[in-house]
Amino acid sequence: MPIQFEATHTEGLSRLGTLKTPHGAIQTPALLPVINPNLLLIDPATMQDDHGVQAVITNAYIIKTDDALHERTLEQGVHDAIGFNGPIMTDSGTFQDYVYGDLDLDPHDIVDFQRRIGTDIGTILDIFSTPDRSKNQARQDVDETTQRAKETLPKAHDMTLALPIQGATYPQERERAARHASQLEPPGGAIHPIGGVVPLMEDQRYATLTRIILAAKRGLTPKRAVHLFGAGHPQMLPLAVYLGCDLFDSAAYAKFAHDERLLFPWGTVHLNDLDELPCTCPACHDTTPDELNNQPPYERAQTLAHHNLHATMQEMKRIRQAQREGRLFDLVTERLTTHPHLARALTVLQEHTPQLEQQEPTSSKRGIQLLEHTYTTHPQTHRAHDRIETRFHPRGPLTLLDPTQRPFTANAQDTVQALRDRGTHPFFPSRLGPVPYDLDEAYPFSQCLEPPLTHDHLQQQAKKLEHLAQHWDTTTIEPQTALEEEPTHDADLTHERVEATAAYQFGPHAATALLEGTIRIETSPRTGRVRTVHANDEHILSRRAYDGLFTLKLAGARRIHEAIDAPRLRIQVQPDSALFNADGKTVFAKFTLACDQSLRPGDECLIVDPDDTLVACGRLTVTPQEALELEHGPAAKVREGIGKDAYKAP
Repeated sequence: MPIQFEATHTEGLSRLGTLKTPHGAIQTPALLPVINPNLLLIDPATMQDDHGVQAVITNAYIIKTDDALHERTLEQGVHDAIGFNGPIMTDSGTFQDYVYGDLDLDPHDIVDFQRRIGTDIGTILDIFSTPDRSKNQARQDVDETTQRAKETLPKAHDMTLALPIQGATYPQERERAARHASQLEPPGGAIHPIGGVVPLMEDQRYATLTRIILAAKRGLTPKRAVHLFGAGHPQMLPLAVYLGCDLFDSAAYAKFAHDERLLFPWGTVHLNDLDELPCTCPACHDTTPDELNNQPPYERAQTLAHHNLHATMQEMKRIRQAQREGRLFDLVTERLTTHPHLARALTVLQEHTPQLEQQEPTSSKRGIQLLEHTYTTHPQTHRAHDRIETRFHPRGPLTLLDPTQRPFTANAQDTVQALRDRGTHPFFPSRLGPVPYDLDEAYPFSQCLEPPLTHDHLQQQAKKLEHLAQHWDTTTIEPQTALEEEPTHDADLTHERVEATAAYQFGPHAATALLEGTIRIETSPRTGRVRTVHANDEHILSRRAYDGLFTLKLAGARRIHEAIDAPRLRIQVQPDSALFNADGKTVFAKFTLACDQSLRPGDECLIVDPDDTLVACGRLTVTPQEALELEHGPAAKVREGIGKDAYKAP
């Protein structure tokens, strides 16, 4: 059966997903330990039972060139031959060819062999494009790998193929290779390993590795899983997941054990450098470094291998849980600060925040943490700057208030009211940039933890406010100067907050359309916060308590639909799906025809048919690109439909 990959976004480019194979499903992100059939420190079945390993990878070249193993695997199949009943991926020998050189390998024969031994995911024989290759050589490597992939597709039959992405250290070549590979359609489906990166990890060139992964992701289709070849150190796994890698393989658990080194999330430590074991895993909890040193070499290597695999699998669990809780970025920055070479990747992340922001959810039930070395790197900071600058319109001159604790306005209510009565628009200083008072209850402005602002930070905030004033063709004024003027009116802070939040979410034109007519705002008797918004007695918006943003009701969707031209704020679906969605059912990606590219995961959206007839409103759950390309899973959750009886198909 063709492989199926279904995934949802969490943070950055990361995905939680399910990869369905003939021998079971893999919950991603996942690590596949490397199995060398001739050198086993841990039995594959033990990996499955004791360490929770879902899938493994072994080498078809090693199996093929060992006469006894070759015959046994052909006869029994690779699963029985290595003793593992879950999904198995096989490598083609490309890495061995890189290490030893001039191996007798045929691209067609090795793919055919992998199919014959019953592997779930076989790998083509690509060209290992080393970091020292020139750009012209890297281009040739990409072209040769692409050509081999095209020529060997028929040999795979219904076996899933791993189509690697090469291109040395050149982002343009990596992106080009990814686009070529994404266009290939093996009958059994495909995944895409990012190859040729082991030398970079050995030399700790994590900044270069980050650029390579980001370039590949720009070119790859989102409907397939992405594999990072040779990556398995727990210290760098959170970063790789954050960048969008779904699968990993590594022999580090065994290789480091043979060298008497232990893997930890914070680095690698030699056994002889430990006075006690900083670990309570089953391999470590009842022993000491001295006792390990007194074990026979092979037994010691086995013990260390169990520790290393445990540490790696524990980190994968930690990563997946962080994804579910919306705190993967925190884990990434924690790991990146454990080593100077890893820390250089932070600069690369900052350079690519626009790419990361495109797939970052619009909100979370968990707040964000901005640290001294990360606040300019977080995609939410980039989005906050952009949406305030492009969607927000101030009501008078701007003024920057003194720092105060969140919620900002609640802690400076009298000052804010007095300034608004005098026609001045107050802002509060924050690591996210100057925050308008009327957005301070919306995500991420209210759900943010940050260190205290220094004098230098406050000066930076003042400069940013000057920039915004110039952009909006207005001026800045000192708070005390503004307060010396006489009041001109009684400002309705609640109404202004509704207007500002609607503009921040939907854009200024949509906000104007939403709030035409007689507006009635219901607030909480206890907190005074907005609950619902009605226009001309129609319920158009409801405020979410956890993030301060609005959910769009059908009456509000109709107002936006009438006022804003397609494709803004829309996801367009096939007629059959439109009838289904009009009845309140989920929008599935495979029925999506078009999607507004400015939408982000979690944004409120309109669901329309090919004639732009409004059939429902809801929330986008994936990126616009994924809504168009994914073959499985939902694209949007419908909140309200017009009713299947009311829908007239085109």
